Order: sequence, then structure tokens, then C-alpha cells
Amino acid sequence: VNDPRSPGTQREMEALHVVQLRLNAGVQEAFDGYHQVASMRKEVAAILAGKPVDEVAQAAKAFNKKLGPLVGDAEPQGGMAGRMPEKDFGGECASLLGEMNGLDNGDLGPTEAVERNAAQSWADLKGLADAWRVLNGKELKAFNDLLVKHGIKPIPAAPALVDPPAPPKRFLPRPPTPPKPAPTPVKST
Repeated sequence: VNDPRSPGTQREMEALHVVQLRLNAGVQEAFDGYHQVASMRKEVAAILAGKPVDEVAQAAKAFNKKLGPLVGDAEPQGGMAGRMPEKDFGGECASLLGEMNGLDNGDLGPTEAVERNAAQSWADLKGLADAWRVLNGKELKAFNDLLVKHGIKPIPAAPALVDPPAPPKRFLPRPPTPPKPAPTPVKST
């Protein structure tokens, strides 16, 4: 039964609940992703602390550099005002929590803007999770092969992240359009 003081209909409340559930699942994935990456970085730091041979040390530093941006540890790009922080699991978690908090302030159905914002957050999080899957899979395997070659215990892969349900396609951001090729110059005869 709908609260008689609520301006939203039952259908609007159900639609809002679906958006809230998607955002909540996104918060969980971002939280899990952050802690998985942070844990793997600790493992890499322990390997570096053991003063491995140069080949392993270089590979560990390179692998750690790839992991860093996923938890907000990107190298600054310079410039007077610095730069906007990269999207990372921690920032995405905070953003999703902010979106959820805004939805809890009123008994209204989700607007087009709310749906699009939630879909953009889902797309951002999916990009982070996909990058993490590559590092946690193929990249980690290559690094572990090197560790084993030098008699160092390999780093275990983290459990797979569970993506939140995808929003309706009509709200997903459109892929960028590729630039048009430059016209070919006409040769004069």
C-alpha cells in the first residue's frame, strides 16, 4: 500500500526502487573492487620489500603502476591547476552513494536525468571493473609466471567482481563517434 502522503504512484516507487537496487549493487562492486586492488598492491609491495632481482622489481613496479589508477593513485599530469582525478573504485563508490542519498530525499519516481546519471555511473563502473578483470587475469598471470621463474610465490587472483544489473539501454551513454577522416587532397594535373 502506497503512503497517502507520498506524491509518487506505486509504479513510480517501484521504478525508483529498481534504480536504488542498481546503485546499491554498484556501491558493492566498487567497494569490493577497491579492496581487491588495494590487497593486490600490498602483495606487490611485499615482493618489492624482499629486494628481488632487477627483472622482477621492474615488472612489480610496472604492475603496481597499472593497479594504482584503479584506487585513485594516479601520477599527477602537471599544469597550474593540476588535473581532475581519474575515475577510480573509491571515487565511483562515493559518487554512487551520493546518487543513492539524493534518491532517498523524496518519494518521486526517477526522472529521465536520474536514470541517465545512474546509467553513466554504471558505464563508468563497468569500465573500471573491466580494466580490473584484465589486470587480475591476463596481466597477473604474466607477472606470476615471472615470479615463479624466479622462485617467488605467485599472487593469487582476486574473486571475480559481480556487475550490477545493466540499466535500460535507452539511458546508456552513447559511444563517442569516431572523427571523420580528413579529405584526400586532389592532385592537380
